[in-house]
Amino acid sequence: MKGQVNIELDIPSVIDTNLLDPEDMIVSLGQIGFVVTKNRPVETQLQPTLERMAKQYNLPAFGLVWTSPKGIVPFVFVRDTSSFVRETACGSGSLAAYIVSDAGSAGVDCDIFQPTGKAITIRRKLGTNTFRLAARVNEVVYEELGIN
Repeated sequence: MKGQVNIELDIPSVIDTNLLDPEDMIVSLGQIGFVVTKNRPVETQLQPTLERMAKQYNLPAFGLVWTSPKGIVPFVFVRDTSSFVRETACGSGSLAAYIVSDAGSAGVDCDIFQPTGKAITIRRKLGTNTFRLAARVNEVVYEELGIN
């Protein structure tokens, strides 16, 4: 349905530093992991790196979220399909970026801007792994059926 979508989730998260670049953080959200970085990635090198990390962390998917000055730029690799996509919006990548941010540590609202220019607003309930996400949905596309 078109309109505002709000969801509250309990999501266990694990944060680790990236041994290759200590400024980068690795966030595991159960079934997907992310490298969160402030450094612009070289896209041609990302797929093999994310594929290796998915295997290393034994996760079905692994992504990278570049926290650019204008918002996030998310990339995701999925093991079962060997697919690699630069996403136009990414809730799990937004959550990973929020978790390692100052706002995530403080448990305050934070708008995470997507490549589309739209924001996902996230807030953590302090002392828990409970997160509230809110976003505007303009269109739902059912890819399998080819209908909107």
